[in-house]
Amino acid sequence: MPIDELTGEGMFEHPVGDEAAGPTPLSPGGDSEAHGELQCAVDRFDGAVAETSADIGADPAYQQVVLLMQEGRWLEAAAGLEALQARYPGSPDLQQVRQLLALRLSAERNWSGSGQRWTAALKAPLIRVLIAANLLLWLLLGILCLLSR
Repeated sequence: MPIDELTGEGMFEHPVGDEAAGPTPLSPGGDSEAHGELQCAVDRFDGAVAETSADIGADPAYQQVVLLMQEGRWLEAAAGLEALQARYPGSPDLQQVRQLLALRLSAERNWSGSGQRWTAALKAPLIRVLIAANLLLWLLLGILCLLSR
């Protein structure tokens, strides 16, 4: 069902106030076995993330992507990043590099496009004639102002 942005129809209702607080957190004294299992799972996840981060820093492909980005070769870095994402799917380092690369590509696309628009506009003969006429009028106005003193 599509969501109507103006009326909000089709959106899910979210709880407000005390209902939005979520489930009550586990107390360490209440169910120590469940708490221990949860803490063990969190520790394993943190260890896996730390291990992935250490592995990716030593990977020559990662170092090559970083070098390409430092040299400003964004498209080549993007191609190398795709291969790394397949090898390290949940790496926080790769997420940071991907965000930085997306920012750089966006800035490059926007920056290079603005300069081309001005040069393309100046190539039109009518624009050049209008600019010359405008300069001539300002020159005549300046001369007239000097002569009137």
